[in-house]
Amino acid sequence: MDETTLGAYCRRMAVPRPHTADAVSLHVLHRAHQMTVPFENLSIHLSEPISLAEDDLIDKIVNRRRGGFCYELNGAFAFLLQAMGAEVKRVAARVYGNGQTGPPFDHMALVVRASDASGPWLIDVGFGSHSVYPLLFDSRHEQDDPAGRFLLVDTADGDVDVLKDGEPQYRIEPRERSLADFIPTCWWQQTSPDSHFTRSTICSRLTEDGRLSLSGRTLITTEPGSRTEQQLPDDDAVLAAYREHFGIVLDKVPRPPGDPAAPAAPEVPGLPRVAGIPGGGGATGVPAKPADSGPGGSPAPGPAAAGGPPPSGPSAPAGPTVPGGPAVPGGSSVPGGSSVPGGPAAPGGSSVPGGRTTVPGGLSVPGGSSVSGGPGGLSVPGGSGLPDGVVVREDDPGRVELL
Repeated sequence: MDETTLGAYCRRMAVPRPHTADAVSLHVLHRAHQMTVPFENLSIHLSEPISLAEDDLIDKIVNRRRGGFCYELNGAFAFLLQAMGAEVKRVAARVYGNGQTGPPFDHMALVVRASDASGPWLIDVGFGSHSVYPLLFDSRHEQDDPAGRFLLVDTADGDVDVLKDGEPQYRIEPRERSLADFIPTCWWQQTSPDSHFTRSTICSRLTEDGRLSLSGRTLITTEPGSRTEQQLPDDDAVLAAYREHFGIVLDKVPRPPGDPAAPAAPEVPGLPRVAGIPGGGGATGVPAKPADSGPGGSPAPGPAAAGGPPPSGPSAPAGPTVPGGPAVPGGSSVPGGSSVPGGPAAPGGSSVPGGRTTVPGGLSVPGGSSVSGGPGGLSVPGGSGLPDGVVVREDDPGRVELL
């Protein structure tokens, strides 16, 4: 990824281009990606081919201002982080559904060592209602996040289960994989009648207060303690919702099989039906119904485009705005130099109060950069990966936002 593309990708996320992918930058980019790049499976229902080649991923997400599912979102994000100096390992995961795990390569996540040597971090911008911020991959303490309380647990055979609020989400196989390893299952997710992705449409993004999702003609708004559904009256309203809420400009409505107006589904010669796979297609947490609940079945974060160049085309909008900007949590710890007041010492040098991986009062990053608490706004020193002069503020403990 060259410098021009790297800058365009950051503008796509409405964030200043970080100098490096240090811990602070990882937190900012992780949240921003989920708020500005939609999780969506619309290509499957528009008869658009899905390619995992780097140029095709970047063209779809950056130039065409579209989103994608896990292989595309985490695939493109991996190239961005590598271009900024992070060490990125692509890992396969099996998504939980009905108490069982799905097929191998059902999901792709990233394990990342930041450019300041912090981590490794579990990075995942392509799975349902998952963490807003990166999770410490080696921590076995509870990790608090705006989306919930996460816990990583080792399994008897060397894998790692990821739990959210006590519910298993997916099981990671820690060995490194190449992006090409995911091509067969990516094809299966696009074509098999047993895949959730072929059964319904989903477009979803993280918002400042929750999540916004569009499945079929149902527009779902989820906020703390509330959920509302709005039935859109016709195709024009659906296209307008894609454009206004997700920054996606389409000339026709994506239609899943079974939709009265959908074209006949093409036959896939020789494609075996894989029966009994729980959560099939849970690679990115697409629900079997237009809802956002259930482990591995929540519509993923995705998002309306904010800032940066508009989609191509004379009538393409600049995309919806993201108020408040991306956030860096004060509640993430960084081993090897993090400072946490009080509490027992955790491996790697972090002090963990109450047995949880949290850092009250700010994110301290090895190498001199820091985001610390204090009134009147917080300055990110020039030693961090963010540009000099970038100012952040802490509205609530664990939530630090760019001004």
